[in-house]
Amino acid sequence: MEKDLEIIIEDGLLKDKYRNLIKKNKKIIIVISFLLIFVPIIFQIYLFIEKNKNEKLFLNYLKAEFFMEKNEKLSVELLNDLKNQNNDTIKMLSSMMLHDYYLKKNDNKNLLLTYEELKKNIKFPLYKDLVFTKNIILNFDTADEEQILKYTDLKNNYFQLINKKILYDFYIKEKQVKKADEVLKNLK
Repeated sequence: MEKDLEIIIEDGLLKDKYRNLIKKNKKIIIVISFLLIFVPIIFQIYLFIEKNKNEKLFLNYLKAEFFMEKNEKLSVELLNDLKNQNNDTIKMLSSMMLHDYYLKKNDNKNLLLTYEELKKNIKFPLYKDLVFTKNIILNFDTADEEQILKYTDLKNNYFQLINKKILYDFYIKEKQVKKADEVLKNLK
């Protein structure tokens, strides 16, 4: 009987401790409960909205690509809007498509503007090197030896072999056969 009484008293004291703990930390318990319940829900909503936004951007990119042959003006407008978005992939793809469009149309003013934007906005080294090599090819006819050497002398360029072949072609075009042979020896 004494043990039963002790157990009842201990249970009562334990319940009182829990009640006092809950009363003292009521606000903290509510905040933690709120965080555990609502933060994951809010995070999922945020991810859903971002996914939808990226899908819309990609859909607009596909529309621009589709309209490039049928309605160039609309396509260029869409691409100009897309290159100002926060999505780096869409920004790069739309800038590259505009770059190609201006190249086909021989619009050198806009071509140079898109090239400068590409250089400024691209973060991936592979794409930077691609744009850089593309610029070498675009300026091949008007560049002098110093510019071509500057373009092709990059050691960590993903397109180093292509750049060296461009240098070789430049020397052949300029009828500098000895220099072309030196570049050809270095290619192997």
